[in-house]
Amino acid sequence: MKKTLPLTATLIAALAAGAAQAQGLELSGGEITYSSTRNDTFGDSLNMLEGSAVLESGSGFGAQIDFSYGKYSSGFPTIKTAGVHLFYGITPSLTGGMYFTREVISLSPDANSYGAELAYDAGKLAVEAQIGKIDAVGLPDTFSIASIEVSYGLSESLSVGIGAQNLNDGTDTLRQVSVGGKYSFGNGMNVEARYYRRTDTALPGPENAVGIRFGYEFGKGAAFGGRGFFQQFP
Repeated sequence: MKKTLPLTATLIAALAAGAAQAQGLELSGGEITYSSTRNDTFGDSLNMLEGSAVLESGSGFGAQIDFSYGKYSSGFPTIKTAGVHLFYGITPSLTGGMYFTREVISLSPDANSYGAELAYDAGKLAVEAQIGKIDAVGLPDTFSIASIEVSYGLSESLSVGIGAQNLNDGTDTLRQVSVGGKYSFGNGMNVEARYYRRTDTALPGPENAVGIRFGYEFGKGAAFGGRGFFQQFP
């Protein structure tokens, strides 16, 4: 399992490089973030480093490559992800795409996430939505996921956001809602704080988590968020 991620990452990078040569894609933006999210219910924190790079062509087609590495403060599990998004700019404000993410989780089966996504950015208002599947590799378990994230700029530096995720395997359902605020310093650096509340029909009570994320955006930034399970449910 530990050898799967480097192979997947190499394949994704090779495909993206080939697409860049074939379609004239150029680097247009990306981001690097470090986050720490503490689950107050279980008393553990997930620390995660993430990176994304966006390649675009003049004809509206583009690709985004994602990588991340996460580890809990208790020492396990560790999570490594590699993903790719292929998208098209439908209008200057609306982008539609498809994604695939491979997630390697220590002491657990790997996971594949795939589906469709939309992003709308009208300046102050930004909306991102997805619908897809998460498969546990080597097991019959398949989960359906749907999510939406909405942010609104109160000023050039400050924005607020809300999010909702729903994960279902046909028997049990995991739901998450979150609210947060983001401050941008104007030089690409930013900091975000977010509160998460999760309910799982397979567990007796809700979970509460609080996270902080430090980021650096360059160019246009990332087109879409990461689609690994732990990227969406930290």
